[in-house]
Amino acid sequence: LIKEILDNNDDINVNQFDDIDGRIPLHTAASNGHLHVIEFLIDKYHANIHIKDKYGNTPFTEAVNNQHKNPQIYNAIKELLSSVN
Repeated sequence: LIKEILDNNDDINVNQFDDIDGRIPLHTAASNGHLHVIEFLIDKYHANIHIKDKYGNTPFTEAVNNQHKNPQIYNAIKELLSSVN
């Protein structure tokens, strides 16, 4: 669904599409362990992994804060986010 929405809306900037807490879609994907969405947002839409929400959290911080939910997803996210400049 996310891919379809983004592919059909050329004017969406995933780095400016934030919520009330200043979280971009990459924060939400990392927080919820959606590895494929993270890869998609970074690879295709150049999502900025360094953007901080209003609490000072980056997408990587969100992954770290939620590592207890699924350690395998956490490790994959950690590896992916740490490999991006």
